Amino acid sequence: MTPTAIRNRIRRGTIPTKPNGNIGHLVLVPRPEPVPLTPTDTVTGTVPVTVSADALDRVADAMVAELRGRLSELQARITSADAERMALQREAAQERAQAAEERARLQSALVDTGQRLAGLSKAREADLDRHRHEVDELRRELRELRQRPWWRRVWAA
Repeated sequence: MTPTAIRNRIRRGTIPTKPNGNIGHLVLVPRPEPVPLTPTDTVTGTVPVTVSADALDRVADAMVAELRGRLSELQARITSADAERMALQREAAQERAQAAEERARLQSALVDTGQRLAGLSKAREADLDRHRHEVDELRRELRELRQRPWWRRVWAA
């Protein structure tokens, strides 16, 4: 029965309860009636059972054979699991070696690229310095031209 069903039965008054202070209600749960035994269920006497040693040996041999079969099956599964584990370890070692080679290749490529970038940066700085020098030279010449008297500017043109 669910708690909701019990609460509903308490409200309807179909289950006996008594107050339990401020906590709630105590519910009287009836004890189930014992199931009477039918005449076929009753045992009228004891029957002595004797088991021969041969029968016990046969049962024991059958159990041993079953357990040996189970043991050989489990050993085969262990062998196959070990082989699979070894194959996975070899595969993982190969992948680690490939990853190390790739890492080394990428590191050397990165170093080469860094060196090329440094060379290009130096060449760019040299070009920038040359252009700055040319611009400074042109500005100086322009300043000199503007400082000439107008008649020399006209005569020179």
